[in-house]
Amino acid sequence: MNNIRNIILIISDTLRKDHVGAYKGVAKTPNLDSFSRESIIFDRAYPESLPTIPVRRAIYTGLRVFPFKHFRIIKSLPWRIPGWEPIPDEHITLSEVLKYSGFRTALIGDNYHLFEPGMNFNRGFDEWIFIRGQEYDRYRSSRFHTDIERYLKYGIPSKVRGKSVERLLEQYFANVRDRKSEEDWFAPKVFRESIRWLEENRDTEKFFLLIEAFDPHEPWDPPHEFVDMYDPGYTGEEHINPVYGSSDYLTEKELRNMWAHYAG
Repeated sequence: MNNIRNIILIISDTLRKDHVGAYKGVAKTPNLDSFSRESIIFDRAYPESLPTIPVRRAIYTGLRVFPFKHFRIIKSLPWRIPGWEPIPDEHITLSEVLKYSGFRTALIGDNYHLFEPGMNFNRGFDEWIFIRGQEYDRYRSSRFHTDIERYLKYGIPSKVRGKSVERLLEQYFANVRDRKSEEDWFAPKVFRESIRWLEENRDTEKFFLLIEAFDPHEPWDPPHEFVDMYDPGYTGEEHINPVYGSSDYLTEKELRNMWAHYAG
């Protein structure tokens, strides 16, 4: 690694290839498209396991994760899904290899799954910064007193009341209740903090910066001007988080508006 100076790895969760302009996608992604014109694009790269934690275990360690053998329930974690487990203590991570090779290392992100106690994804980093509040992150405890109408015109959609999505939205909007401007959304926070780190560490001989952006993972909640780019004039209930499974519970207009939130 003597010839490698600086490495920046950006992982964006749940980003569909067919929504990136460089891959002839349907969403407006001008900055990614511009960057792609100066870059190498891989159009036949497939992970061996796709969900949030399993794919990161593979990226961080270079080891296969699927099939999920020897699954064990860990009481401190809120999920009970094979593959959604910590990086084993005996596995060596990318950050540890680079740190041993003399790189200054940093992890900055808002993917709260990585920062649950005992997950081991912050091993090998000189500095790691967790941007709090995504999804079910237990950041604010007053979720049942959140005025959700501040964010969704009609509050929590009637079709998801009584389901886990209702509890998720209550927690999520409690977490973000202090937002005032676009800078307060998660993606700007993550990348602004990353810019700060780059400015502070620009004189280091070589560095590895891993940026973990949870967006565009649901809830799909961009500033509303970006939703209006894809579905202007919509007046119904806004579904920003799916009930996993079939989408038959949504009308065509509701489904279109949900897609507009994702694209935004």
